[in-house]
Amino acid sequence: MVLRVCVIFACAPVALSAQTADPSPPIWPQTFHATLFQNRSGNLAIVDLWYDWPGGRNLNLIHSQQDDQGGVNQGPLYDIEWQNGTTYYFRPMMQTCKPIEMGVGILTPDWLNGAKYLGTEIVDLYNCTVWAKANFITYYAEVSHEILRVTILETLATFLNL
Repeated sequence: MVLRVCVIFACAPVALSAQTADPSPPIWPQTFHATLFQNRSGNLAIVDLWYDWPGGRNLNLIHSQQDDQGGVNQGPLYDIEWQNGTTYYFRPMMQTCKPIEMGVGILTPDWLNGAKYLGTEIVDLYNCTVWAKANFITYYAEVSHEILRVTILETLATFLNL
């Protein structure tokens, strides 16, 4: 009887601390493809995101709901990002390519390290963990860590995983 009591008291603090510890932020796989719905203040698009950390590249293939500019169909936008901070905006239908120096490379798989855990929230019937990073990104991940929604406040963009 004395042994049982000692074991229970010895384990109790561990069990209590495990219940109150925040979960670890999600870590992205080294490579993945996601189809996202993008809403930038009413400008809607479907985005195919290909993330390739080992290759040092990221591709956002953006199919805008309103592909035309002044009545001209511009077709999809290829947003090609590289680890060295260079980004290219390429529109094959318009035969245009615009290089941009972003000054930062693609996100590392553990880019959410240091994010503030905000708790859980139900989003489209999914139980999500919610994270805030750098005071302008709110990241929602299904509890299995699958990306569900990312909101970037500065650009007023919301991305939903389809």
